[in-house]
Amino acid sequence: MRAMFGLLKERLESGEDAVLVTVVASTGSIPREAGARMLVTRQGRLRGTIGGGA
Repeated sequence: MRAMFGLLKERLESGEDAVLVTVVASTGSIPREAGARMLVTRQGRLRGTIGGGA
C-alpha cells in the first residue's frame, strides 16, 4: 500500500494528474477485496488493479 502512495506522490510532484482508486466496500462476489488499489493517470496509465482480469 505504501508503494502505491509513493507512486501517486511522484506523479503529482511531476505535475501529472492522477487518482488513486480504492475499493472501500462491496456486496456479492467480487474479484478483489476491500482495500484493493489502482493508480490511474490522465494519460491512461495504470498501476495495480481492482479487477479480476476476465
